[in-house]
Amino acid sequence: MEEQYLHNLLLLIILTICLYTDLKKRKVYNKVILAGLALGITLNIHYLGAEGLIFSLKGLALGVALLFLPFAAGGMGAGDVKLLGVVGIIKGAEFVFSAFLFSALAGGMLALIALAVKKRLLPVICSLGGALKLFLWSGFKINPLPTLKSTSSINIPYTPAIVLGTLTAIFLNIA
Repeated sequence: MEEQYLHNLLLLIILTICLYTDLKKRKVYNKVILAGLALGITLNIHYLGAEGLIFSLKGLALGVALLFLPFAAGGMGAGDVKLLGVVGIIKGAEFVFSAFLFSALAGGMLALIALAVKKRLLPVICSLGGALKLFLWSGFKINPLPTLKSTSSINIPYTPAIVLGTLTAIFLNIA
């Protein structure tokens, strides 16, 4: 019980700091990520011995891998990828996968809210409908979808989604 409490407390502190800095300055600082990395590995080695290092590294690898493609495509910053990696380091691969799924749901909801606030939700839905129609009419061939191109985009930080997803996974007591 003490072990899980300390892991969750460490994670809550890191998430809170990263949420604040991402909302305030649109940055997730490497010194916070490195502190989470070092403390997460140290905690896991303390409680699990040498297996703790493997547990942490598997979580880190999965956390980074899950967000690597969106990062490589330019959809999010490196800080978000590293933050999910730290979630994995502290809580392990099984937990980080659940946190990732809940984060994706939270990110989708936050994106819908941002679009609605900017009064762009209906045009985006219509654009997606047009793209889907083009895809169906093309016989399911992948073609460039000009209807998805936009001259202006809405850029929202992803750290709030990671925080919400991770807190949901903690609340549901996953792993």
